[in-house]
Amino acid sequence: MFDASQDIRRRWHRHATQRRAEPRVFPLTGVLRCVYCGFPMRGTTSDDATRYYRDTAREHAATCPRHGVLLAERIEQEVMEWVGQIALPEAWKVRIAQLATATPERTRLEEERRLLRSQLERLQRLFIQGDLAEEDYDKRKARLHNELKQLAAQEPCPAVLPQDIAPTLHTFLEHATPDERKRLYRILFRAVYASGRIERVEFRKPFDDVLGNLPCGASDV
Repeated sequence: MFDASQDIRRRWHRHATQRRAEPRVFPLTGVLRCVYCGFPMRGTTSDDATRYYRDTAREHAATCPRHGVLLAERIEQEVMEWVGQIALPEAWKVRIAQLATATPERTRLEEERRLLRSQLERLQRLFIQGDLAEEDYDKRKARLHNELKQLAAQEPCPAVLPQDIAPTLHTFLEHATPDERKRLYRILFRAVYASGRIERVEFRKPFDDVLGNLPCGASDV
């Protein structure tokens, strides 16, 4: 009986350790607020393991007129879909394209390409004018073309273009862990006000300057 009881204690301890090693993460904690009372909503789990967000009005000695409680899976899915469909303003796309291509390495390579092409043009003019023998012309031209190929091999990996950003964000959210989503939301949002759906969002800077007027609801973006 003693051995049996010790075995039960070991198994209970092992299972309890596993439960503590896998804490539940609520991605919207820190940004989600009840639209009715304005207080933050905190993640909680019911006895049947269903996850909810509940307003913290009572903790602030206040009363929420609707006693805000949201099903976590539903509101998390809506926020994820809404963020995944955000489209960048055209002005941002142009600026991103400029920044993506104007790296020091790309600038250096482009300048070297420009000089080599200029030499090719001068070489061709000399040959046409008869100031350069055909054999000499072919050798110099081959050398310049070879140098252009070498520059192409040094080209950095293609930059992420503006049109690639939205699908990348959507894919990231689909495959991200709850903790990764939580970190992204805290960077992007100051607050997300919700009832049974997203009602209003407040972005952090600099996102509020260009995204602050986006309509709420995943289907509206």
